[in-house]
Amino acid sequence: MDAYEATKMVLSRMQNLDPENATKIMGLLLIQDHGEKGMIRLAFGPESLVHSVVLDARKELGLDPNSP
Repeated sequence: MDAYEATKMVLSRMQNLDPENATKIMGLLLIQDHGEKGMIRLAFGPESLVHSVVLDARKELGLDPNSP
């Protein structure tokens, strides 16, 4: 799997958790440059990992961490 496919998979998983802010969160992750291995880890990691990343990104972006 390449970085593009992993990124698409991560975005899809984030859209399931937070459809309203998924693109903003993905943009933040891409700016932070977690690298190809980081995206693959998120793409295939447990749901709890993605949820944790979403919550951390929401805090960093100044979004309400308690909304969906």
